[in-house]
Amino acid sequence: MNSDIIKIVESEILRNNIDDYSILTYQEKEKMIRFYNNNVSISKNLENSSIEIYIGHNKKRILGSISNLDKTAIESFVQNLIKSCELNPVDKDYVKLSESNIVNSYAPDYDKLDNYSSEFLVDLTHSAINKAIELNIERAAGSLTCTETERTIKTSANVEHSEKSTDFLFNIRTFSNKNSSGHGLSCSTTMKDLNVEEAAITASNFAVDASNPKPGKPGIYDLIFTPTVSADIIQFIGDASSAFSVDAGMSFLENQLDKKVSNENFSITDCGIIENGLHSRSFDDEGSPTGNTEIIKNGILKNLLHNNTTSNKHSVNNTGNAGIIDPTPWNIVVDQGDSNLDEMIKETTNGIFVTNNWYTRFQNPRDGTFSTVPRDAAFIVKNGKLDQPIKDIRISDSITRIINNIELISDNRSWIKWWEVETPVYSPTLKIKNVPITSSSS
Repeated sequence: MNSDIIKIVESEILRNNIDDYSILTYQEKEKMIRFYNNNVSISKNLENSSIEIYIGHNKKRILGSISNLDKTAIESFVQNLIKSCELNPVDKDYVKLSESNIVNSYAPDYDKLDNYSSEFLVDLTHSAINKAIELNIERAAGSLTCTETERTIKTSANVEHSEKSTDFLFNIRTFSNKNSSGHGLSCSTTMKDLNVEEAAITASNFAVDASNPKPGKPGIYDLIFTPTVSADIIQFIGDASSAFSVDAGMSFLENQLDKKVSNENFSITDCGIIENGLHSRSFDDEGSPTGNTEIIKNGILKNLLHNNTTSNKHSVNNTGNAGIIDPTPWNIVVDQGDSNLDEMIKETTNGIFVTNNWYTRFQNPRDGTFSTVPRDAAFIVKNGKLDQPIKDIRISDSITRIINNIELISDNRSWIKWWEVETPVYSPTLKIKNVPITSSSS
């Protein structure tokens, strides 16, 4: 079906003498289980299809998407897109899409969704719920989402390719009482690497240990972040490394290339294809091959992420990260350290162990100032031991200060992706020194 859709789009484009274009189709199958109060509440199957169309003409550009795949609707959409493109101003950075005969020798992981019935997924979900109940949990809620994606691209630069990928996401939130909760997750590109019971154990242990939390006191603390919290912070470094964001003055990495931006032990790489990388893909939205791009190496900003336009503007190699307008990271991998959670706790005199967070918001993306609210279990760390569970606190800092104040990095890492972490991160536990904490009501 994808090839038929592409023919309809391409025919209409060529009929209007457009010679610079990209057509990207997506077909998704999704199986979703939701559970609440220890019971499965929703089990449904969904299918979604869409087309993303890029057009360049007379040094003007436009990008649009449509999910109505009726032939007449597609033709009308393309006509309107071309008319709108004609009204756009000339783009001084315009450059045509480039030919790319290189195809990655690797492909994303693929685990056919039809192999797993709804009954199997419901039973799998119940196994996690039952494990939580075994661990003295009153109630559990969460979701299991399994997605199969087929993406196909055709460009005016003679790129034509198609591939499939899958991802499996499990999230669980457990409550030992109305004031004590814990969060766990597992995500993978294949079912065999999804561990829902381990996620349930993590969430349940946190919930039980965090009983009777008290409001935290504002101050300066050393913080220990689980991989889930670390990933939420690190994903924004990937976003800030977009050359478009830097050029637009919306990045805290502006004018920082080849300069120290973090602790010297901190390194991150964007990986187009990597085992269990949930956004792995062999080609980007322009048809360029994806690859591995060092963003920060030993504390030094080594590269920005580029598409065809930004790489031409900056006179550097295209990194294969289109987003046609805004380059995007695929999968962020943090280099492992040499510490572990127990060691971090033992070496902390006055700190807080943060297991989950939400509502991360930026006050100023140019300098990276942000705040985020710890959610679920959080603990005072006092003289090398976990102490009183706490609640009602807010982390208020900047990304640049956070990554410069990294003190310890764990040797074990976990893939993290959920609704607070949009870009998958292979994330460690981090210890950050001297972080300001305020009341969540302030």
